[in-house]
Amino acid sequence: MIFRGKNILEYTALDIQSLIDNKVPESKMLDYKRELKFDEKSKAEFIYDTSSFYNTDGGFIIIGLEEEKDENGQNTGLPKIPDGKVKITNYDSLSLRIQETIRQSTNPPITNLLFSPIMTISGSDIFIVGIPKAKSLPAMVTYGNHNRFFKRKSNGKYSLDTYELYETFTQINNIEERIAEFIRTRQYNVSENLFWPNLGSLSSILIHVIPISFYGLQIDNFSSHELEGFLKSALSPPGLKSYSTRYCLEGFHLFQNKRFESEEEIVPYNLLFRNGATETFTNEPFYKQPSGQLHVIGEVLLNVLKDQLEKNFLVCKKLSIEPYFYLSIKLNNIKNMNLTPREISRGLFNNFNELQLPVTSLPNDVQEIKKQLKNTVDILWQSTGANECSLSTFNKVFDKFSID
Repeated sequence: MIFRGKNILEYTALDIQSLIDNKVPESKMLDYKRELKFDEKSKAEFIYDTSSFYNTDGGFIIIGLEEEKDENGQNTGLPKIPDGKVKITNYDSLSLRIQETIRQSTNPPITNLLFSPIMTISGSDIFIVGIPKAKSLPAMVTYGNHNRFFKRKSNGKYSLDTYELYETFTQINNIEERIAEFIRTRQYNVSENLFWPNLGSLSSILIHVIPISFYGLQIDNFSSHELEGFLKSALSPPGLKSYSTRYCLEGFHLFQNKRFESEEEIVPYNLLFRNGATETFTNEPFYKQPSGQLHVIGEVLLNVLKDQLEKNFLVCKKLSIEPYFYLSIKLNNIKNMNLTPREISRGLFNNFNELQLPVTSLPNDVQEIKKQLKNTVDILWQSTGANECSLSTFNKVFDKFSID
């Protein structure tokens, strides 16, 4: 998980000291706790806090920092090192106990907490618990004699009333509907040449990667020179030639002009939207034989997908956009083409001109992403009559896949 532009797995004591020096206050996504006790009251509060982050936008609990007091003895929300040293004797055991406590006390169980390394400042031990945003249903606290749902505001957690609970469940359903509508709209704009001329008739791959938070996200200072410089190097379009960039209504567009057999101009591109979604258009996986027949080279398609996902995770890390992501892959103008490598006498797209693969969700975990991607590309191979994308072909591309 990304906190202030850096993965919490990479945090050091210097990063924690920066929070103190810059007086970073508690917020909707940040809470400070001096230490974690396991008496009934303290344990209940920690479970409530964790579920409130999970049911809102995710967040971070920093254990080992306490809040400064004002002149009246009231908490200010600003971090400080505790006056007395806080020491942790067995961090592995503590993190396992935290995970098990949260898992047993929530329904659906929250099981994907992340933990930073343990850090020491002025003799006190400090660590970060990362709580992701709920991907589907909100989590109910089932600890004690109460079944309750919590969410988070800037000034702390609160218990949901009946109306807010209904709105929360409705919002979860609306997220996937909004994502599907966004994808359909962008696919239409590309196919009808509303975004860029002469794309709709080309054989192409159109990829969308959309963060689950896209509907409420607006990238701050989108036109900053620092961000522009980063995007130019990090989000290059598919292919190896030089490319151009421009700002546009949709966001920031990185595109590459070249010729395809001197017949049609194509424009491979990456597009970063202001809501954090990305769009990739390319015909790099298509190979024209001497006869003029086009093939879809499956291994090249996999490489395009791998490269663009790695670039997307890098950009989202920079922009502090958290997974989950939704991935959409659509092949356009592919009728009567072969997919290679393929089984003997198989591999022909002979019944359709377009192929929309199932939209899938990708977490912030390499092994789970690879599992989801393998299932998705198997469907691509199966659409041509093959059994699956061979494991050797898939692993050849994705064994070195990284999201760091």
